[in-house]
Amino acid sequence: MTKKYKFFVVSDVHGEYDAMIEALQQAGFDKSNPDHFFVSLGDSFDRGPKSREIYQFFVNLNKDRKKIVKGNHDVMFQEYLEKGMEGEFVLFNILHNGLGETIKSFSHLDTPDVTSYEILDEYSHYIRDEYYGIKEFFEMMPLWFETDHTIMVHAGLNPRVPDWKLTDEHYALWDIADAHLGVPTTKKIIIFGHYHADQVAEQARREGIKVFDVKDCPVMGLSNQIYFASFGNVDEFGSKIIPNANKVAIDGCTNLTHKVNVLVFEDTITTPDEKSNEPTQEQTVNTATIKVSRDNAMGYVTTIDGVRADGGIITTTAEWNPTTYTINMANYPEAQWFTMGMAEEVDIDGERI
Repeated sequence: MTKKYKFFVVSDVHGEYDAMIEALQQAGFDKSNPDHFFVSLGDSFDRGPKSREIYQFFVNLNKDRKKIVKGNHDVMFQEYLEKGMEGEFVLFNILHNGLGETIKSFSHLDTPDVTSYEILDEYSHYIRDEYYGIKEFFEMMPLWFETDHTIMVHAGLNPRVPDWKLTDEHYALWDIADAHLGVPTTKKIIIFGHYHADQVAEQARREGIKVFDVKDCPVMGLSNQIYFASFGNVDEFGSKIIPNANKVAIDGCTNLTHKVNVLVFEDTITTPDEKSNEPTQEQTVNTATIKVSRDNAMGYVTTIDGVRADGGIITTTAEWNPTTYTINMANYPEAQWFTMGMAEEVDIDGERI
């Protein structure tokens, strides 16, 4: 089934709850509207004063019409919830990255003592007990979210791996250097935050790449014609479009401006039953035995070797994920598709043998 939504995307809210609500109201977001879909691209907490209110806003949204993507500051708070003051970077993040403000917000106290190691450690237990499911909330955050024509991620997707889905967590949460570059393994529009959008634009301009404000360039891509509107900032802190890279940058300087940018666009989500890669009757070929060798460290299949029932040789390379993958057997007389699981030996339809 394909469903069309109007997406309302924010990033790097950083505890500025009031600014987020104001910008969403300007953009026309209605959480009760079945056609409205909310997306946060991470870093919703730390630095600003109302992280607790943001969390409560998130959990009260319809679960089928929201996606809360993970950012690097979400990992900082997650480490504190899981390990308390024993976390390797917790004290540093309290002192330098605004984690103390998040702890204050969730503590319910006006002036909690965030200088005492013991009290800070107690607060982590208190927050987990007071907000049932909060640790799981952070654990379940995805690194990215896809629609039919976009991929939304906190910082970026790696343009140098064989498939963008092989982007590791650190890159997805922290990248700055490649923010202005396109990702050749996808034709979808990449929407991201994390960084000052004008700095991303400057990186592109230094390499002769044109950049536009969203309000000046509403059409993105030739094959993926998505019309964007931006609410919040309209100056240098506004959202930027890099057409050559097929990217949209949402500014991350919320604590400087005390404004939240909301990117609005329409797109569709197609559920798996309509996008099934299962082979059709016409695509199915004779059963063959194949052996799969995997490089688990890198996360992709290195070789697939075998012999078809009619004597043809199968040799190819394919990527995989922990559950299933689809391979185009380009060396068949006509390209055929099949899916398989993680069995070392499977037949052409993916069954264990």
